[in-house]
Amino acid sequence: METIYYLSDIKWFNRKAGNYSSKQHALKSHLDYIVKSKDFSLGIGDRDYILERSYLADKRINSRIACSFVFALPNNLENVKDFIFEIRKMIAEFNNMDDKDIFIGFHNSTGISGEQNKHLHVVLVNLDKNGKGIRLGRDRNAITEFHKLMQEF
Repeated sequence: METIYYLSDIKWFNRKAGNYSSKQHALKSHLDYIVKSKDFSLGIGDRDYILERSYLADKRINSRIACSFVFALPNNLENVKDFIFEIRKMIAEFNNMDDKDIFIGFHNSTGISGEQNKHLHVVLVNLDKNGKGIRLGRDRNAITEFHKLMQEF
């Protein structure tokens, strides 16, 4: 497997921001963007299930209900669907979470350079298997470990 060249920062849905009326509204808009984007090819996960589960993570006014990030795939990656199932399993194991709480959208667009730009949009509900927040939100070292794990995948 080739190295993943780009892994974005992790964005948390944790407070009312901008034009959104709530954290759930921001999350819903983000999921809708992934699903409706013109270069969307494959979605793993149920958007409505993710939204429903996010309400369980919303226990406090300042709680983090979900997070999202983007990472680039090698342009010569042939079996994207198998890769997505593998990466979803790895993310679930790392965070001790149910893989149904992970939504992944695959995009294959043309970048500024005119080259293919294969990338994944990943959304995680902030719930582990015990109903607590995932490691990425509680442990500073977990973010570093996660970035390293994703880049070595």
